[in-house]
Amino acid sequence: MKKQNLFYRLLRGALRAFLDIFMNVNVTGLDNVREDQNYVFIGNHSNWIDPILVFAYLPIDKKIALLGEAHSGHRKKFILKLIEWAKINVIVFDRASSTARIKALKVASQVVNNGESLLIFPEGRICRVDGEFYPFFKGSFFIAKRGKSPILPIYIRGTEELYFGRNITLVFGNEIKTEKGSNVEKLTKTTYYYMKNELVPDKPKNEQKKKRCDMTYLFLAAPPPIEQVLMNIPVADGNSAVAHYEKAKELSKKKYDLE
Repeated sequence: MKKQNLFYRLLRGALRAFLDIFMNVNVTGLDNVREDQNYVFIGNHSNWIDPILVFAYLPIDKKIALLGEAHSGHRKKFILKLIEWAKINVIVFDRASSTARIKALKVASQVVNNGESLLIFPEGRICRVDGEFYPFFKGSFFIAKRGKSPILPIYIRGTEELYFGRNITLVFGNEIKTEKGSNVEKLTKTTYYYMKNELVPDKPKNEQKKKRCDMTYLFLAAPPPIEQVLMNIPVADGNSAVAHYEKAKELSKKKYDLE
């Protein structure tokens, strides 16, 4: 497994300190993360802060690679500099391009084959409806199977809105084993239903009338409307989100002045 450099540790510590001071993050299940094992971490995705939460609260020696959208807030120059100095492996791709998605899967598969852990949000987009998921795309589970790496599900609850004092829950679940003969669609469904029916934590209590320093859209262009018709469907159609991706890309490019 790849080692963290000093700046990686400093950045991680600074982000964790910020979260500890300005938000109330309850983390459970860290005992399920084995230090000597690489994983494909699978998380639900409600806002821009989700990968930062996982990055900040993983055990100290666990380094992760991430998949990153080519047209999003993390492409701002100062964020790219932080990523460069910390040597964080971000596999950047355009979700609206089927060719780019396939290429990213191949690169991510090689990362896992090389013994590095990978964080993926298999919904492929942000769902800001509490307790709900979009269907999971199978690519994440193909990567885990190909690398013979266990899947470790993560449930993040409370991030559909972000402001100082917000209560957030982060739960690391039990690992789901993969092997050469694993059925990818079955792995996808198993993980989806485990997260939705077994791993799901209680809803954090957030009843603040005055939301101090609202950061919900700090690094998030307002996403297209939620497609309720896609709720409670475990496996995504590979072409189902292309129109969503195109719209989200244009919104992000406009907000962040990206090419």
